Amino acid sequence: MAIIKANAYGHGLVGVATALPDADAFLVARIDEASALRRAGVKNRVLLLEGVTTAADLLQSVQNDFDCVINNSSQLTMLGILRSQSTSRIWLKFDSGMNRLGFRCEFASQASHRLAL
Repeated sequence: MAIIKANAYGHGLVGVATALPDADAFLVARIDEASALRRAGVKNRVLLLEGVTTAADLLQSVQNDFDCVINNSSQLTMLGILRSQSTSRIWLKFDSGMNRLGFRCEFASQASHRLAL
């Protein structure tokens, strides 16, 4: 997987993606970066590291077959709305100590259970 968020760290999002056609997936931060890849014809799996923040973003993610990282309970709730319409992979993020994004480790079982419903 190639992390190419933030315009591929200044190297050009689409240019780097097209230079790495055999990457298993591209990891981007937000839906606008993922959408730019699709508009450029990139067919590889794309993973949204920040997940989605609105129902519209979730719908766009499903329509474009983006994978999503789920960082919080509100994202889990949103996901339940369109679960049956999506073939996207869902990744749960757990806070490993930096206190930035993700579920606290003591809620790992609870978050996993909610995702499985």
